[in-house]
Amino acid sequence: MNKAGLTAGEEAEVADIISQLADEKGTYFEERTGVSFEKGLKQIEVWEQSQDPQQQQLAEVLRLRYIDGLSYDD
Repeated sequence: MNKAGLTAGEEAEVADIISQLADEKGTYFEERTGVSFEKGLKQIEVWEQSQDPQQQQLAEVLRLRYIDGLSYDD
C-alpha cells in the first residue's frame, strides 16, 4: 500500500482515471480556444504571475472555467 492507502492495482486505476480527465480537459480547451492545452496553461501561468490585476483576473477566470471545469453560472 502507498501513503494514500491504495494497493498497486488501485493506484494504477486512479492514475488512469486522472490521465483520462486531463486528456478530456485538454481536448475541451483546444476545441473551445483553438490553442494547444500546453500553450494555454503556460499563458495562464504568465498571467497569474503578472503584476497587472486584469491579467491576474483573466488567468483566474480561465483556470476556473477550463481547468477546474466550473460552468459560467458557477
